Amino acid sequence: MNMMMPRKPQLGALAPFDALRTLTALEVAGCKAVRACRRKNLPGVDAIHGLLDDWLDLSPGRRRDLRTAISLLARASGKELAAIEFTRANVIAILDATTPVACGVSPASFGAYRSWIGYVLKRLGLMAERHRAASDLMTAWAPLVAVLDGVKEWIRLRAFVRYCSDHGIAPGEVTDTVLAAYQAHLLAADIRGTARATIRRVVHAWNAAVEAVPGWPTSRLTAPAAETRQYSFKFDEYPPALQADVATFNERLTVPIGDDLYGPDDEDEDDGPRLALRPATVTTRMKAVRLLLAAAVHTGTPIASITSLAVLVEIKTAKAILNWHWIRAGRRTTDHTGVLSDTLKVIAKHHVRLPPERMAKLIPVLAKAKPPKRKGMTEKNTRLLRELEDPTRRAQILHLPRHMMKLAARLREGWIDADSVEHAPRPGEAARIASLAAAIELELQCPLRLETLDHLRIGVQLQRNGGQRNRISHVVLTEDDMKNHQPLEWTLEDTSAALLDDYVRLYRPLLPHAVTDWLFSSKTRDDGPRGKKGLGTAITREIHSLVGVRMTPHQFRAFAGALILERNPHAIEDLRLILGHSTTETAMRYYARWAPKEAVARFNAQVTVERRKTRLVADAAFARSPGPLGHRGPARRGPGRRRQT
Repeated sequence: MNMMMPRKPQLGALAPFDALRTLTALEVAGCKAVRACRRKNLPGVDAIHGLLDDWLDLSPGRRRDLRTAISLLARASGKELAAIEFTRANVIAILDATTPVACGVSPASFGAYRSWIGYVLKRLGLMAERHRAASDLMTAWAPLVAVLDGVKEWIRLRAFVRYCSDHGIAPGEVTDTVLAAYQAHLLAADIRGTARATIRRVVHAWNAAVEAVPGWPTSRLTAPAAETRQYSFKFDEYPPALQADVATFNERLTVPIGDDLYGPDDEDEDDGPRLALRPATVTTRMKAVRLLLAAAVHTGTPIASITSLAVLVEIKTAKAILNWHWIRAGRRTTDHTGVLSDTLKVIAKHHVRLPPERMAKLIPVLAKAKPPKRKGMTEKNTRLLRELEDPTRRAQILHLPRHMMKLAARLREGWIDADSVEHAPRPGEAARIASLAAAIELELQCPLRLETLDHLRIGVQLQRNGGQRNRISHVVLTEDDMKNHQPLEWTLEDTSAALLDDYVRLYRPLLPHAVTDWLFSSKTRDDGPRGKKGLGTAITREIHSLVGVRMTPHQFRAFAGALILERNPHAIEDLRLILGHSTTETAMRYYARWAPKEAVARFNAQVTVERRKTRLVADAAFARSPGPLGHRGPARRGPGRRRQT
């Protein structure tokens, strides 16, 4: 991979740092960081110095460590140093989105590099310097601190108390406003992402001191609310008439199948779908309704004037709503805008029942918000499969459940580390890891959609073989369990059955509400599944932490398709059956991506074979040709020799 380096007439030292312009990571670290990152010399760039090279008050080793830390940003982001803006916000975003495993370093090294990058940002004035408290406290704080000195509460409150003392804030003057100012101070100087956690610990320790320390101020503190990105409103914030209309729409979506095969007596009446929709589909539609209503409000429609869903399907309002979401999506049509468009169509046709002439005008408006029909795999899946072509990462994914069960066993029983430090058992954490190991093992063996995985029940979809070991040996999915109503059954391998058996026997009883038959039980409800959003997020985070790739549960289906087509590039029917597709259309998307790739691989293999067969012939021909590797042409004529004719 070639690096595009800035070419200037003069390659001397950079101009003095201008705080008003945005620096790049390359300008800060210089080309030595590039060479350290790539482990090779780049010709013609030695004269480009970074700002670090001019910090002669630091030792050469210290400057080298700082350059190494900044080069970590290239590995973490996948970009060249010259393309990385060296700002606090961008650096924090890059570091928060990666893991030590993804960067190929240990957690301890990752923490050290993060701190060193913070030092560089502070020295350049791009991040606030952490407040250094004075050694002497205000007189009013002294008797209170004397009681807490040496205990855990004082450790948590020490920095906050010193901050208050240095700002002339007495104990009785501490309020939530002071706490918010302290949080702002921490956020401005924080690169580790621990500021909000620090505030929560301060609040807990302060409120504990209110109860336990004589003379401590009686005012309790409340941690500032977390920032929210939600822009929609709850249904009960709208007029009662709209709430009733939304309830009617929801009822139409969830109506059970009637006794009459042909529906209502009036053939022109259309009161909703004839088939009961899946709960996930109903949830998607109702969420879309909430987002459509919010967009109507944000585009100028008064909330009090929205008394029915009919307001949403007026041409002018529908255009404003979809355009608002189109802008939020980066001025492009996405699957999200497509769902909103489809929901508006359902509302207009089945709920509001617009006359045909109005529907004819609305349909083109809705069609513009739908993305083009996908002809191949998404870029996200393509990028993941490209990463999993690396033999090491592929091996880690395939053996990840076994590795996680080993971690769970160590946490359940306790362990002694390399420094002879004994660690107490952590059964709750062990059960959490084991549950995710079971989920990943199931996705590897039978790539399920996330909702299906979340709703697996022991004795229902997960059935035992009834043999001597009586393990869970089959995953049996009926028409109601599948999105396309195509039943499917898997037989689990012995290793998978053993792993599930260990989870169910040893770890599942340690989880909340384990008496139910849900394989992944809810943490809060007495009888219910864990929830597909929480389960999916946990699986993705665990894979990213242990392997270094971002892989969602749904992408196991793409991985399964890749494995099938690698073995047999034309196994379209196998792919359709394994992934549970009703038609081969979706399977052909995988084939469209994989067939050219396999054709290229076969062609490359053919070229390699031909090269091996013809190597000696080519070497002999080159040896006879003029040039430095062959002879120098015809021999020079000497005395008495005649020209050959």
